[in-house]
Amino acid sequence: MTGKKLGRRIETWGGGGGGRRTVRPHVRKAAGQAFLMAYILIALVLAMFGWLSSMR
Repeated sequence: MTGKKLGRRIETWGGGGGGRRTVRPHVRKAAGQAFLMAYILIALVLAMFGWLSSMR
């Protein structure tokens, strides 16, 4: 891998405390979308359980 792309500033989690792990912006975006999808799915499942229990 060439150092050309790596020469750009890479963001770090938590504002760069020590720089122990770097995360590229596209990885951060993908992780954010995955967390959002999981959050929505959990909310939908809980809503379905509440709806089904209220029907009884």
